[in-house]
Amino acid sequence: MSAFDVWVGVVDTGFSSGSSPDPYILGAEKCGVKPERCLVVEDAPNGIRSGNAAGCKTLGLLTTHSPEQVAEATPDYTVKDLSR
Repeated sequence: MSAFDVWVGVVDTGFSSGSSPDPYILGAEKCGVKPERCLVVEDAPNGIRSGNAAGCKTLGLLTTHSPEQVAEATPDYTVKDLSR
């Protein structure tokens, strides 16, 4: 399986909240792994919350929100960006 063999979107989950864990749970299921074995890479606080609620490890990017906003979402890890 390559990195882009699995896609999950709103059509797949029907979720209405940006912090719903459903997309990450479904993505893990489609990949055949448990959410606990997944890393969610997110720049949005609600996306971080979604990954946390799914039981995934989360990496918060400081690219679109302030460090304080990202920290409030309690990611497991935080980085400035993915440039290095």
